[in-house]
Amino acid sequence: MASRFVTLCLAAVAAATPITPVFVPRAINGTAFDPERGVVPGEVLLVDGDHMEVVHQDVYKTMLAAEGILHSPPEVDRSLLDFEAPTEEELNRLEARQANCDWTTAMTITRTDRFYDWDLQMSPVNIARANPIDISLTSTYTVTDTLTVTGSVSPTVITGWLTASFGISGSRSWATAQAIMVRGTISAGHTGCMVNNPFKTRRYGRVMRGCLGKQTQVATFMVDTYEEGSYGGVKWIRGAITPCEKPGVHNPLSRCQGGGNFI
Repeated sequence: MASRFVTLCLAAVAAATPITPVFVPRAINGTAFDPERGVVPGEVLLVDGDHMEVVHQDVYKTMLAAEGILHSPPEVDRSLLDFEAPTEEELNRLEARQANCDWTTAMTITRTDRFYDWDLQMSPVNIARANPIDISLTSTYTVTDTLTVTGSVSPTVITGWLTASFGISGSRSWATAQAIMVRGTISAGHTGCMVNNPFKTRRYGRVMRGCLGKQTQVATFMVDTYEEGSYGGVKWIRGAITPCEKPGVHNPLSRCQGGGNFI
């Protein structure tokens, strides 16, 4: 069923990992935001500190593509995650053979994806019957980074390395606040709610153990992390806020991006 988006992008630079910001003021492609006019379908509102700029949705997609940001979450690459870890007996034999050298644990990233994640519900579902209705961000929610490990290594070893290398932990949480007030409109004859489509970074990696030059792979991992942004002085995940709406009456309402239904 058709979906329509009016996107408000909160694009502050992430504090932890050095990345190129999506939002760069550009006089040719964008115009200053006019609160009286608002944001109309097909436009994107970019927010960076006190600067607010409206660009066409096609321009916004081009900006994302230029930075290699995917429009939806990619499938998990099982070839980089599935792994038959050595048994404890095999690890003990390896350690015995290499008893005369420095035993080290090393980690490396094998692939990195950045993408636009599924809808996160931020308001109740509303039905606009004969007339359009305005809705606001009213729901407080918490999202958490996730770490998946396959093999013979403690997750704390990996999170320690991730923190030292990228400033991420794989378990950090963010909670929204009702102080973040953004309104959207649900069109007449539609059902919709406010959602957030956060930016997420997925890193695959492997863990090696043993003497330098003779290390054996002992584990693989995948970590999904949100990017930290801010809006009106409130820190939260960096992403796009948008009304998700579909024509007709829907109970429940399914996501505009991603699977499953809103509550």
